[in-house]
Amino acid sequence: MNQSMRKHAAIGKGPALAVPGTGAIRHARDMQKEEQMRKTTIIALSGKGGVGKTSLAAVTVRALTEKYPDKKILAIDADPAVGLATALGIDVSLTIDDI
Repeated sequence: MNQSMRKHAAIGKGPALAVPGTGAIRHARDMQKEEQMRKTTIIALSGKGGVGKTSLAAVTVRALTEKYPDKKILAIDADPAVGLATALGIDVSLTIDDI
């Protein structure tokens, strides 16, 4: 992230906060925090076979579901061997090939 991006990403920066003394600054900061929490994040793992992508994905999914129990976490495994589901202890009844 370059310096310009950091400046605009920082809470409390930007023209919307230029109204001092009315509580607008605090309100704008709260709105920015809420917006940051609503953003979607995509984490993609790739690499050659046997390097631990599935294990890392399983650990990541578990960590995210524990840290954000009220959030929706979508994990997609393109491996037909359903290794991620197995690592997470999920019994797979249908795969993408069945849909």
